[in-house]
Amino acid sequence: MTTQPVPPRWPAGIIDRIDDKPGMVALTFDDGPNVTATAHVREVLNSYGARATFFTVGKALDIEPALSRDLLRDGHVIADHSYSHSLAGWLRPGDGELAASATAFARHLALQPAYFRPPFGLVTRETLRLLDVRGMTCVTWDVAVEDWKLDDAPEIARRVLDAIRPGSIVLLHDGHEGDVTGDRQAIVDALPAILDGLRQRSLQPVGLDVLLEKAPYLA
Repeated sequence: MTTQPVPPRWPAGIIDRIDDKPGMVALTFDDGPNVTATAHVREVLNSYGARATFFTVGKALDIEPALSRDLLRDGHVIADHSYSHSLAGWLRPGDGELAASATAFARHLALQPAYFRPPFGLVTRETLRLLDVRGMTCVTWDVAVEDWKLDDAPEIARRVLDAIRPGSIVLLHDGHEGDVTGDRQAIVDALPAILDGLRQRSLQPVGLDVLLEKAPYLA
């Protein structure tokens, strides 16, 4: 049996799950929008009456904004996953990545996300300080199944369902580091089994705004 990845130990001030939310979980999708997967993920979620949160890469939003507009229209939450999703850009001092992604969200969606997820889960004190100045909340995860490197949809679904519990925030990927053409068919194929398994356990997938009881966008 494949060993589940051990969740990281996050610094104080970061939300990775909510313990007092029986019956609710949050499915989150990173690295999109992506032309091979995002629309299909949206369609599957909608067919189950499920809502999710999409941590969006600014450079991908600049290329394919219509996909994110469709997610918003259907009631899914759009969140910030940096502009470039590059280690060199993200770890450079200052708020250049946050400023660039904010510009992309304002230009294409006329909003500013209140939730942020750092690329690769790398967080520094400076990151948290800059997010606090902007009034943003850093949200990570407690369930990660390495779906970005698996082509086995049943295995992805099994790993998620083995690890998830009420209040979990699940890390999945509808893109790959902001590449709008990367192949993410495995997550599209895994999603129905994940949603069926959650339904059998009476766990409702909700947006982070519902799970956290925090507004998803800044005023």
